[in-house]
Amino acid sequence: MDKEFPLKIGIALHNKGRIFHIQGEYDSAFQYFSKANDIYHSLDNKKMLAKLLDDQGNTAMVKGSYQEATQYFFRAINIHKDIDNKDGKADKNLDLGIVYSAMGELKLAEKYFLEAIVENPIGRESVLRNARVYFNLADLFSLSGDFDSAILYSKKSIEAASLYDDQRILTFAYLNLAEASIPVGNYAEARLAVNKCLEYTQKNNTPRLEIYSHLLDSRISIKYGELIEAETALLKSMTLAKKINAEESLLLVMKELSELYATLGDLAKAYKYLVQYDQLKDQIFNEESKRILFQEQEKHNSIE
Repeated sequence: MDKEFPLKIGIALHNKGRIFHIQGEYDSAFQYFSKANDIYHSLDNKKMLAKLLDDQGNTAMVKGSYQEATQYFFRAINIHKDIDNKDGKADKNLDLGIVYSAMGELKLAEKYFLEAIVENPIGRESVLRNARVYFNLADLFSLSGDFDSAILYSKKSIEAASLYDDQRILTFAYLNLAEASIPVGNYAEARLAVNKCLEYTQKNNTPRLEIYSHLLDSRISIKYGELIEAETALLKSMTLAKKINAEESLLLVMKELSELYATLGDLAKAYKYLVQYDQLKDQIFNEESKRILFQEQEKHNSIE
């Protein structure tokens, strides 16, 4: 018999779990991950176990099972230490930072983001990981109101991502830079950053990020007293949000349009968008309530 046969079976089960993860069938994904886990353990294949723990952690994170995700990532870190895989360890520290940030544990998130930074990185993977860490730190500091640190790490992310022209990371980094520059009154830098965001989002067809870029552009225009330009930017946001049915973004746009028209003295339009905002908010709430009720009913039916 092929000596590699058990490993091939484990990898096949592992990949099947990944497919279920992509399809959003997370319970099925875990079932196949568990089967692959048994095989990898029997073979004492630490490299594949680390990869599996990574996938299990990511699946738990997507499900919103954050505490469970941290357990998988900590176990993966221990394996990476055993096999002296510094890049693998840094990857998991980055993931831990993301999970703790989602949990609202900002100090823990900062701790693991900082531990994920590789000094004097060599090669695309390490450089771009640092770039991702930096824009996550920037986002974290913006949330805590430390805008100077947010600006610093946004610029670090831009510098690192520019080495390999990673436009996805650059888009997030420039968004963070724009967002952090507005509260400290650096509107010129904020506008330059937003212009870069719009360039990348339109070039790479990322409409949700483009919507937010237009929103930031409108806020900068308001700071400059350019209210008509702010209106134009918000209307672009609204058109795009409707086109892709981005209800949460549309909600934000309608609220800001209502406030802008009130400032302009156009009370009819201000009221119109306020009514639309309230209607959409109620619609989103009702849809979410129905979704939760449906899930509870399905759970009840499965128990019966």
